[in-house]
Amino acid sequence: MASSLQHPVLAISLDAEKAFDRIEWSYLFETLSRYGFGPRCLQWIRALYKEPVSAIKSNGMISTPFQLWRSTRQGCPLSPLLFILALEPLACVIRQDKDITGILIGGHDFKLNMYADDILLTLSKPSHSIPRVLETINSFGSLSGYKINWTKSEAIPLNMFTHFSDLGSAPFVWKAEGMKYLGIKIRSPINEILELNAKPLLNNIKEDLKRWSALPLSLWGRAEVLKMNVLPRLNFLVSSIPLFIQKSWFDNINKMFSSFLWNNKKPRINWKKLSLPRDKGGLGIPDVYLYYLKSRDKGSWDWLEEHLVKENNKFVSKGIITPGSVQKLVLCLRRDAAWAKAIKTKSESDWLSFRQLRNKCTSLIKRAKSEFYLAETTKNQ
Repeated sequence: MASSLQHPVLAISLDAEKAFDRIEWSYLFETLSRYGFGPRCLQWIRALYKEPVSAIKSNGMISTPFQLWRSTRQGCPLSPLLFILALEPLACVIRQDKDITGILIGGHDFKLNMYADDILLTLSKPSHSIPRVLETINSFGSLSGYKINWTKSEAIPLNMFTHFSDLGSAPFVWKAEGMKYLGIKIRSPINEILELNAKPLLNNIKEDLKRWSALPLSLWGRAEVLKMNVLPRLNFLVSSIPLFIQKSWFDNINKMFSSFLWNNKKPRINWKKLSLPRDKGGLGIPDVYLYYLKSRDKGSWDWLEEHLVKENNKFVSKGIITPGSVQKLVLCLRRDAAWAKAIKTKSESDWLSFRQLRNKCTSLIKRAKSEFYLAETTKNQ
């Protein structure tokens, strides 16, 4: 989408300097209060940060303890949530600022993506947007303690109309060849991202499987290796890249899995049987293609449900159909999609999912139809 725009568009990855260690407590507690946290909850959180002390150990020597006035507690499960809440006001200001222009897709202005302390900005009209972003970050930092490490913050062009000069005096590192965000290498054009990331990943996996093939592992042990070590790496890649991936790519992965399972010998058991759950007689060998379809389905179904409800709001407001009927129609669409998937894969798990949706949907669709026809009859009279 960005590559088709006729004006400069770029992506900027912001690297926070000691992100979790710089949050000011006065700002944190004020932010939590503005979010609506009650006095009892705030009292519990304040108890975690009441007069903590720390010391430095160097060469076996421990310094005199000193008191801390900022940062989130290391190792505390609450710390990531507190940091996200502390950083959210910055995201809100950027989203609402009309002087910061993102990429307009489907009526939505996409300006930033956030994961913990990693922020990815997608900006158009950089001559106006970048100075405003820098001003916003500096103002936010003066209140919260948040600070950007400019030597590690990178910018890349997203189309042929974007050049280094578009950064102006901004202190970002220009990466025309692309950059890495959350472990994924990004560059323009986007259709090169799969090859850029998949080839080195598959090479690493092949080297690992080759090394592990020499180990005296049973068939069950090799299956666990694929599920526990290899599958997460592949799932992260295919779910992070917004591109269509050919089925042949996944077929090659299955061949690599089969070769590892049988130690480069002829398979003794059909691949589909191995992919069945253990209670069905299989080994539960992961099918990466099904995981890929699932990651694609979630976004498409969320989009479909949002737009279906939006389109039917006028009928709901006029009393023609009830809001519950819209959700029932969405459920029926999910049932039909599950049926199509089960027909294609012939997987027992897919058939089970379809039957569950079908049974749940049978009574609901009858009720939805009766409500609709009753409303139509009443309206015509």
